[in-house]
Amino acid sequence: MRIVLRSAGLLLLVLPFLPAQRIFGESPAPAGLVPVRVWLLGMFIVLGLALVLSLLFAVQLQRAGAAVMRWVRGFEDGRFAAVCICLICTELVLISAFAFSFRYHLIDSAAQLFQARIFAGGEVSGTLPAPAAFFYVQNMVLAGSRWYSQYPPLHPLLLAAGELLGASWLVPVVLSGLSALVIYALAGRMYGATAAKITLGLLVVCPFFLFVGASYMNHISSMLFLACALYAYVRWNEDGGGGWSVAVGVFLGCAALVRPLSVLAVGIVLCAAGLAFGRRGARGILCGAAGLAVPAALGLYYNKLTTGAAFLPGYLRLWGASHGLGFHETPWGELHTFGRGVGSQAADLVRLNEYLFEWPVPALLPLGLYFFFARKAAKYDVLLLAGFFSIPLAYVFYWHRDAFLGPRFLFCSLVFLLPLYAHVLERGFAALSGRKLKMRGMAQPLSADVFAGVFLALCFLYAVFFGMPQRFMIYASSQASAKEDIAEAARRRGVARAVVFVPVSWGNRLIAGLREAGVSAALVEKAYRSVDHCLLQQMLNAYSSGRIDGAVLIERIERATRNEPRAERVMFNGDASLRLRRDLVLAAVCADELRYDQQGFIDYTVHLLENNATLNGDIVVARDLRARNAELTRVFADRPAYLYRKGEFVPLAEE
Repeated sequence: MRIVLRSAGLLLLVLPFLPAQRIFGESPAPAGLVPVRVWLLGMFIVLGLALVLSLLFAVQLQRAGAAVMRWVRGFEDGRFAAVCICLICTELVLISAFAFSFRYHLIDSAAQLFQARIFAGGEVSGTLPAPAAFFYVQNMVLAGSRWYSQYPPLHPLLLAAGELLGASWLVPVVLSGLSALVIYALAGRMYGATAAKITLGLLVVCPFFLFVGASYMNHISSMLFLACALYAYVRWNEDGGGGWSVAVGVFLGCAALVRPLSVLAVGIVLCAAGLAFGRRGARGILCGAAGLAVPAALGLYYNKLTTGAAFLPGYLRLWGASHGLGFHETPWGELHTFGRGVGSQAADLVRLNEYLFEWPVPALLPLGLYFFFARKAAKYDVLLLAGFFSIPLAYVFYWHRDAFLGPRFLFCSLVFLLPLYAHVLERGFAALSGRKLKMRGMAQPLSADVFAGVFLALCFLYAVFFGMPQRFMIYASSQASAKEDIAEAARRRGVARAVVFVPVSWGNRLIAGLREAGVSAALVEKAYRSVDHCLLQQMLNAYSSGRIDGAVLIERIERATRNEPRAERVMFNGDASLRLRRDLVLAAVCADELRYDQQGFIDYTVHLLENNATLNGDIVVARDLRARNAELTRVFADRPAYLYRKGEFVPLAEE
């Protein structure tokens, strides 16, 4: 075990300083990582400044540190928790309001929020009252005239409570606040009152927790249920009794109705830990399985109501088997390999060093030092370390990767990471207390605990006064078009009972048309990422005009993905995803699409949420499909129609 712990510590110590682009070149994930030279410069500056301050003000700093720890230990537990939870919730509301404008910026969140509106209306799936191409967004499953999100149901169900209250933004705040409270209680059970307070203090200044926690992503509810499951496991471990082991299963089942892969990883760790108790552990696992069965049955029933098959979740119904775990061709036509998976997760661990606390040095260094040098691990250290690493290990087998708001796939690992981090800080300072560091050329020895305390204080001061505000400004100033509420802007302009068309890129119109024509989501994405878009447009036009049927359209697209030379990315219209072959003459119909895009376009996805679940509210916001817009205006014949362009509402008749 000692070798395993030292190896984990060494990995955490060296990973940020590895040449990621060279080592993990097979994976796209290393792009955007903090360069090694920047980490080294940060280490040099912070270490140097900490050394100077520790030598000049050793006595004063020693007294200040002791005073802070006396204050923390003396602060009544309940009052301390209440103050910190209030601070966390206040931060979450401010971030939601001023960084995100109470909006939803990720396609996953948009689909789940729309599903929440369907749930709030008392339905399991919604009805499309018009041609699907005007409203379709990725990650929504089309089934005839019905549609629903591809995701498991529990997170949208929680968001539905906010929809019923007219304040969906409040749900992430409440869920994140509850997560903080459970993690605080968990740390107290594991390591005592001081570690619990440090854990809660870390959450107050943890920008990764705060920025993701203020979003609408389902990682938030998954974190809450995993934290509850781990707390129930600790209570079972300490107190025994079948009730707590059943609770572990129930909470794991609830988490599985949000993010199944994270639950699989954590469940394996908890089962392995439980087996260490022999017969008692086996009984606990059986009780946990009984608890898990209830939410699992509800999930299967939801699948039956939506996809028509209990064991067919929405994402497999939409994307096919290629969406599943393993090393194979992805729904987008790329090959997910073991090397690609390892590279992506290693890059996410490196990225966590930046996003966790926004320090000028890698944030996981204290953990690395602790596990590399500690001679004996505390009772729950191994469990928390295994739980932390289990999530990136599981995601090695998952093909999708992005870094929206940071390494979001590792967000749930904070349940394990932060209590462990607090314990490491408490135990580390206890071990350093009274130790002196004597270096050549120094007139007096250096107090090890003072030096470590100043080092950490400088990191946190940098984060509070520079790192976190800078990250806040990045989020506040980005994705401006997604933060526009077109329906609300229409009402302010006196536009009522109207249909508003949102101009989108040629590629977006193309994808919507192909999906409406019955081409599978996976084939559309695969073709869109490789085949000349003008060729795809001509195929779609042939289908729309009746020259070919749906089966022929699909066959031609499949043949093109196999046989056509891969088209290059070009920026003729401001769309970075546009692909055209330079060896082909651009057809007139395609040139016209490019000219139209030069007038400007935005992403429609987030603006779907300006509609109600039945798509018949006061303002109906639809995708601009140019000549096809008349199809929708006939459906809403009693409403005027407008094109939204650059903040103005242009009557469609004038366009």
